[in-house]
Amino acid sequence: MIEMLVTILFLVLGIILMVMKDGNFHLLFWIKLAVVAAGIPLGIIGAKKHSKAIVTLSFLCFFAAYGLAEVAKKKAVVQEVHVEEASQLGIELYKVNCTPCHGEDGKKGLGGASDLSASILTEDEATGIITNGRGSMAPYGGQLKEEEIKALATYLQSLKGK
Repeated sequence: MIEMLVTILFLVLGIILMVMKDGNFHLLFWIKLAVVAAGIPLGIIGAKKHSKAIVTLSFLCFFAAYGLAEVAKKKAVVQEVHVEEASQLGIELYKVNCTPCHGEDGKKGLGGASDLSASILTEDEATGIITNGRGSMAPYGGQLKEEEIKALATYLQSLKGK
């Protein structure tokens, strides 16, 4: 009974968070949600029936959800931003796409991400890296429009020396 209550609480909190974000999510999010929603009851049923096959299937569901999260991170799912100023656009794009690895101030360095506050790249060089990627950084050329990449590269220049 406790497992079911925790599961229901988990799902209710997830629904609350979805409502708070107005349901504006990428397709991969909905697929991950369906996989997790299938994995939870499978795990409970498998544990109750002592079925290794069902528990393994549940584990595979969670493993698949994790894999989809990594795919989404690599694709850098871009949220639509409707802003008129290029500088504000650059800030918003940075927050959505760059802060997970580079941090708010550009110094986070997660997963080998460069310290943007110590960068010596020109705006054109930064544009090339944003477009084509470098090292473990995924290319954004297919996800962002040219003016979005330019706004982002311009904003990155403002992080230098901070």
